Amino acid sequence: MAGKYFVHQLLGRGGMADVYKATQLGGDRVVALKILRASTLPDEGALRFQREIAAASRLRHRNSIEVLDFGTAEDGTIYLAMEFVPGRTLAHAIANEAPLAGQRAVHIAAQILEALGEAHALGIVHRDLKPANVMLDPLRDGTDFVKVVDFGIAMLRDQGSAEPRLTQQGMVYGTPAYMSPEQIRGEPLDARSDLYSVGVVLFELLTGALPFEAPSPIAVAARHLTDRAPRMAQVRPDRPIAHAIEALVARALEKDRALRPASAAAMRAAMMDTLTESERAPPRRELPATVLFRSSTVVAPARLETAAPSREPVPDRRRRALAVALALTAAALAAALPTALRHARARTQAHEEAPTPATIATPLAPATPASATDPPVATVAVPHPPAALVERPAPAAASAPRPSRGRPPPRREATLAIRFVRGELNSVSTPPAATGDGVLVLQATPWAEMTLDGKSLGETPREVRLQAGTYVVRAVHPEFGTREERVSVHAGERKMWMGSFAP
Repeated sequence: MAGKYFVHQLLGRGGMADVYKATQLGGDRVVALKILRASTLPDEGALRFQREIAAASRLRHRNSIEVLDFGTAEDGTIYLAMEFVPGRTLAHAIANEAPLAGQRAVHIAAQILEALGEAHALGIVHRDLKPANVMLDPLRDGTDFVKVVDFGIAMLRDQGSAEPRLTQQGMVYGTPAYMSPEQIRGEPLDARSDLYSVGVVLFELLTGALPFEAPSPIAVAARHLTDRAPRMAQVRPDRPIAHAIEALVARALEKDRALRPASAAAMRAAMMDTLTESERAPPRRELPATVLFRSSTVVAPARLETAAPSREPVPDRRRRALAVALALTAAALAAALPTALRHARARTQAHEEAPTPATIATPLAPATPASATDPPVATVAVPHPPAALVERPAPAAASAPRPSRGRPPPRREATLAIRFVRGELNSVSTPPAATGDGVLVLQATPWAEMTLDGKSLGETPREVRLQAGTYVVRAVHPEFGTREERVSVHAGERKMWMGSFAP
């Protein structure tokens, strides 16, 4: 792109642009590259994109996305290079973890308000604050670090009449589930419109549900205009929700903006006051433990350590005798070591030539390709100790009972049956039925984050070679919801699963 960036993969799609993971040539820095789609209206799309660049380039806050570069390629394509945040969206966290603990939800919302406070001070109203536009980048200690992104429809209040009016009469931009009443009515906006959106996000974090839900976006917008938000304790009576945070969220969701908190800083201060002294530090989530495997190794001793000397002096004659004994012991070890190593190598070679059972790869780790046409991939497996160090069990007695020939072998757990995953269609060939494997092809419109039996596979499309069996397929879209279904895959079968999300 523009002779500056090498584009790797699509990260997401917005209303007018696509976001790619890319590498900056020369500096080898990974960036998020936002490119205006050619199908976007040429005049309006370019103006909105330029406005996003103008808004985001002003921000210099740790909780706001940083703009690194922007420009126009030779073919006329407009692009915006931003820092790459390797985490996940808050929408993804809500879909998989909500409702969140109160302390964690408050600390996430507090960082969102810090970023908005900086933007509001510069005359920028976000206008599209929602979980899909908030990134969570977990720190080493397990705490959530927030980045607010996507100022694509942000309003710059200080441009005045010089800015073309992009929001025409009767047209409203934003996401209805998170829009303030005044934004839905098309009225002039100020910072308090964003605070209403924060109230909706905080409601969703603490309950796992939106305050207003309806079959269509228009019906959702109508409820924002007329209905009073329910109490969170009513939505989730099983969750302990503090009265102070309940009252603050109700204030943020007031229809009259004059009744909401006056500023992002005021709302953040009131929210932090709902925490106890011990809760003010960001909560640390336990990260999954990493298990390291190491093969056993025969190592010749570099030296022999003697015991610590006693306090009484040892006579010279005893010292000399001890030294002679140690020298003889070391010489004996050195003479015996080559023979031991030869025997070890011989037993290792015999073990390697003998047939061994198939190794079950770690979930989602690539294993042996299905055929010669599949691209080679790395294999993650637990290394075995050298054969010379394995104590072999005695042969089973002849009278030991044998399993019935007519009974099929027990089915392995599905979480251990995923062979490998590909991110391109028609990249995994269908295996023969004799292998006991099949292929599951996962697609979704427009797209979705996929999990299989709770294991993340990434964004569609996905092709998975796996052991025959029944699996739980789950597709999550940050705006359109979740689809879940049990799918059975037979040996030698190529099964297609399609999830459709209606906007």
